[in-house]
Amino acid sequence: RRRAAEGGAEAVLLPCLCLFQVIVAGSHIHRRREKEADQALAALEATADRALDEGFGGEGFMHAVANQFRARVAFQRARMLLV
Repeated sequence: RRRAAEGGAEAVLLPCLCLFQVIVAGSHIHRRREKEADQALAALEATADRALDEGFGGEGFMHAVANQFRARVAFQRARMLLV
């Protein structure tokens, strides 16, 4: 029972942490720290890919927004090229 509750907490917090990673990457880009921005984006992309591959049972909020996070990663990488 406790394990199910922990899984539920992860399902709720994971999208929040991913959104925070987008903000961190944007901050690094603004400060011209390309290496740190790339690391944050790579971690976010891996999490989104894992959410799509594992599917979190094919349901849940993270599964629903994983493609949006992947699009945000692509946007931030394009932004890095312009800076």
